Amino acid sequence: MEADLPTWFGWVKDNLQAGQKVGLDFTQYPASMLELRFKDIQSKGIIAESSENLVDKVWGDARPTRPVQKVFYLEPKYSGMTTQEKYDKVAEKLVGFADSLLITSLDEIAWFLNLRGKDIDFNPVFFSYLIFHSKTKKSDLFIDSAKLSDLP
Repeated sequence: MEADLPTWFGWVKDNLQAGQKVGLDFTQYPASMLELRFKDIQSKGIIAESSENLVDKVWGDARPTRPVQKVFYLEPKYSGMTTQEKYDKVAEKLVGFADSLLITSLDEIAWFLNLRGKDIDFNPVFFSYLIFHSKTKKSDLFIDSAKLSDLP
């Protein structure tokens, strides 16, 4: 998605011929995105087929397990704001736009919750997903619960 560079969908359209196939794991993309992108590819006669996730297949049993490092709380005196203050500011920006916000960027989740982790070397983040509900100013954190046992 860099300026002046083709998307992979654009590259496929420009480099494959009618009747050739492109395979990808359909479960990794929203249906609306696939439908929109593949209309253009299919108009050229290129066939899109779902395939298993080949990265997972190559890893096989050798894939390392995800770390289960404890998450720790970062006090507002270090982060600048309480989590509730951050909730209030984000909820204000979402008025009239969205009722919930899915956050998948690990650094944004860490910032938003004033939590830090050690799941990735030299990065104070932890593997998780977060859904913030702007009307209630509450969130649902999807994380391995073993990482949370040391929190106050």
